[in-house]
Amino acid sequence: MTDIDSPADSEPDTPIAEVTPTRVAEILQAEDLEHRLDSAAVGANETPVTVVRTGFVNSAVSYTIADDQLVMEALWRGFFDADRAVRLLAWINNWNQMQFAPTMRFFEQGDGLLVASAIDMVPVAAGLSRNQLAVFVLSCLDNVSRAFRELGEDFPDLVTWTEDDHDHS
Repeated sequence: MTDIDSPADSEPDTPIAEVTPTRVAEILQAEDLEHRLDSAAVGANETPVTVVRTGFVNSAVSYTIADDQLVMEALWRGFFDADRAVRLLAWINNWNQMQFAPTMRFFEQGDGLLVASAIDMVPVAAGLSRNQLAVFVLSCLDNVSRAFRELGEDFPDLVTWTEDDHDHS
């Protein structure tokens, strides 16, 4: 019998440790994925929030730590006119009923435009091992990629970019 938790080419897991933006970035680095760390300003006497950003041709993805959760949020690159809100809502409701993750949602971006968004999170108060963290970070990217690919297939007229575009914001 094969031990599927320990493939021959994998490294041993690490002990449970605090989840930090740097550790998230290390996972992306190990996968040769472009990324950057941005520090966002907050109120006086508060610690700045560091956001890990990555993405693909059709999406911008960020990871932040808030309220003892590692939160992944992604925005789809396409924009919906407000008159498509009902169709978009139906698509999102169907996705959320049929898929475990990510949770899809939408909101107004301004000028009567709507944007589709994905979110997923994992509790990190007790920390995560490297493998636990990697599974979350990478499965989020895979799940977002799948969701946004399907979104583009169902709303092809909103796909105004090509695979040659390299805006990884």
